[in-house]
Amino acid sequence: GVSTDLKAENCDIKKVTGKTVSGEIEFNTQKPTSFDFLTVSGDIKVKLPKTQEAKFDLKTMSGKIENAHGSNKTGTLEVKFVSTSGDIEIE
Repeated sequence: GVSTDLKAENCDIKKVTGKTVSGEIEFNTQKPTSFDFLTVSGDIKVKLPKTQEAKFDLKTMSGKIENAHGSNKTGTLEVKFVSTSGDIEIE
């Protein structure tokens, strides 16, 4: 969406792909397999299980990145987030 917020909690979705200009993307999931989000000025917030091993590819030009899972480059879950000026937060 252009300025639409996307929010999902406790969902059982395997692959999540989303694009937004200024809307916020927020996900809380227990069984993900891949994420691919692109925003211009919207924030991305995702909550993953603490035991989840993921391969992270996180990029933002002027936003901040906070990743409680560290900067792991290996794992079965692929997480690709790109934002121009939005923040990226992974719990």
